Amino acid sequence: MNTSQRVVRRNRVLSGLLTWLVHLSLLLLAYSVWRENAPDTLTDSWPWKLQLLDVQSATTAAVGSLGASLARAQ
Repeated sequence: MNTSQRVVRRNRVLSGLLTWLVHLSLLLLAYSVWRENAPDTLTDSWPWKLQLLDVQSATTAAVGSLGASLARAQ
């Protein structure tokens, strides 16, 4: 029995970009959660004074990018 199947290849650039986006959004989520729970004496100095995203926005970004990555992987 000889059947031919069509092989669809994934675009490596788009898959890599989505993977990078997932890692970045998870890193932002970890930073936001740590910054919320850090003592006030630490968040008064320069690197920790910077608030990139609040926790809700960082969670939305992480879930959205992870969902897009999983949908692309299918």
